[in-house]
Amino acid sequence: SRATQEADTSWEAGDRRALLDVALGAVRRAASSGALSSGAEEAVLRSLVVRPASDAVLLLAKHYAKDRPELFATLANEAASSGPWTEVASRPSAPALAAPLGSAAAAADAVVIGGGLAGMVATITLLDRGASVVMIEKQAFLGGNSGKASSGINAALETSVESLVKDTTKSAGSLARPALIDRLAIDSAPHVDWLRNRISVDLSMRSQLGGHTVKRTLRPSNAFVGAEITFAAGQVLKAMALDRPHQFRLLTNSKWTGLQQGGAGWRATLTANGTEVVVEARSAIIASGGFGHDAKEVESYLLQHRPDLKDFPTTLGPQTTGDGLKIAKALGAKLVDMDRVQLHPTGFVDRKKPQESLKTLAAELLRGVGGLLLDRNGKRFTDELGTRQAAVNSELAATKEGRNFPPPFPDRSFALVLNGKAAAMADRHTTLYSKKGLLTKVQGFDGIADYLNVSVDALYETFGDYNEAAKAGHDAFNRTVFPAGHWPVEEDEEFLVGFIVPVIHYTMGGIAIDPDAHVLSESDEQPIPGLYAIGEASGGVHGDNRLAGNSLLECTVFGRHVGLTLPIAQSQHSSLVAEAGSAADVPGLTEAAASTKPESGVPVISAEELSKHKTREQRTWVALYGQVYDLTDYIDEHPGGPEAVTDVAGIDGTEHFAAVHNREMLESMGFEPIGTLAG
Repeated sequence: SRATQEADTSWEAGDRRALLDVALGAVRRAASSGALSSGAEEAVLRSLVVRPASDAVLLLAKHYAKDRPELFATLANEAASSGPWTEVASRPSAPALAAPLGSAAAAADAVVIGGGLAGMVATITLLDRGASVVMIEKQAFLGGNSGKASSGINAALETSVESLVKDTTKSAGSLARPALIDRLAIDSAPHVDWLRNRISVDLSMRSQLGGHTVKRTLRPSNAFVGAEITFAAGQVLKAMALDRPHQFRLLTNSKWTGLQQGGAGWRATLTANGTEVVVEARSAIIASGGFGHDAKEVESYLLQHRPDLKDFPTTLGPQTTGDGLKIAKALGAKLVDMDRVQLHPTGFVDRKKPQESLKTLAAELLRGVGGLLLDRNGKRFTDELGTRQAAVNSELAATKEGRNFPPPFPDRSFALVLNGKAAAMADRHTTLYSKKGLLTKVQGFDGIADYLNVSVDALYETFGDYNEAAKAGHDAFNRTVFPAGHWPVEEDEEFLVGFIVPVIHYTMGGIAIDPDAHVLSESDEQPIPGLYAIGEASGGVHGDNRLAGNSLLECTVFGRHVGLTLPIAQSQHSSLVAEAGSAADVPGLTEAAASTKPESGVPVISAEELSKHKTREQRTWVALYGQVYDLTDYIDEHPGGPEAVTDVAGIDGTEHFAAVHNREMLESMGFEPIGTLAG
């Protein structure tokens, strides 16, 4: 307009600089509040300082940036990316696109809906084949519930395929589907080996979990398996989105709302900031997770199929609302085993907020190394290494008998006790849970008795009976596995004690698939062309109850299989990675901005100064490995939730970080220290 033109021509250099300063401040505040993800923040900053800033955006800053920074940042992001979704911006050197990937003029080979492990494995595999992919993720970060997995991933690497089939079939019960179980077990070794090499993740530790007849569950030696795998895979994908926007487009903070056949094959619709966006692709992969947190949804599959679980807490994130199942059903897909909802026997009760519905999982590993479950009388009541369902059934039966701990603990609460020798075998886990206040250290049987308010004589009897059973190789609950090294349980040991409750942990039911992960039609049980379902969104792989460690395995096996077999148009470039190649062979795929080490002159920050930065308003500082980082902008993007950052705000968080992650992860995340912590 004429008014705009007059305003533009009247600006002096100082005016532009002042407006740019206001605009940059607004972007930072918006990112800190969670209104912008890091990808969107980068895109807006590029539009302000690289291009340089347009007059229209500076006018917007003049009138809105100070008073309404989030609105300014949102509209500036639209101006920067021609769309309101959060999109990983391409590197400046990346080739310009004639049309955005996934538009009608540039349909992708596949649209992957969901950024958990299943979706990430499928996407990496497709990209390595030279396919073009658009990924849609509801949250601000990748990983989903896969990032919370803590016990491990199964694989028949040094054990037999037949034993994995047998154990999985037993857990699946009458709903076992041999063809799906065979795919899971037979492909476990090569695909887990591929995962380990492709994203360079350590899976050197091996344990035997409940329901298993051999040691086959793998995990890192010094980190949590889910966090380690999903972070590494996410780094690969973010690098690809930056380097190859013509091949891969990553949309986060984007809620998937519909899927229809049409155009090149499929049209997926999504919304962001109230605006609808359409993505076209020749195939669609539903990897959007289960429905274990949809009790408050208008259309709740959980309440429809398992109303008895309405008041059970859950370990699943709030994004787990069954979107994919509902959309697939509307397309005519068959749903199976919808009443099969896995209750995990051990979700931690936080004594500071015992009635909170979202629980932290007490990993299967804690019982795998020798953790024991006790009732309010100090007595065992189950085989701790039986299947999850068997342990839950024992908890429910004990509750009916009045053996659960009384209020203020929630219904169905019991105690988890690890002696010192067992705790040492799960050091990473016990350290983290202790830091969170979920496990408490006590001394000897007397300490347990005081903490649980039970008779010490009952504990002498309980642990005495357990020691005798371990010697004999069986107990009154038909337990036959007693981890070497943790018994005998001795009266003067240190113990870790916590409270646990059964929690909704996984939904076995979902979209019906065949062994190639094709979605099956409700009408004739035939594959719907070009439509796939993988991960927890699919149903039938686990039957009646999922075996511990098979969740990450399912994501890997079926994600990898779909990635290898989905039809693609002629590759735009040669395959980036050989079939069994490693990430190190692919320049750019594992590149991430390394954290800059402090140079001379970088400020030394005292513990007192660090302690002043605990909130968003003060900027959230955390000390890690002797360096101080400003993590304000990462609070809402952390897969473990804001508390993972805010719980260590203003202090040295090294122990907390090291309990879950490798130091190498910090070095690859791109954070630059703002100073060195004073010694």
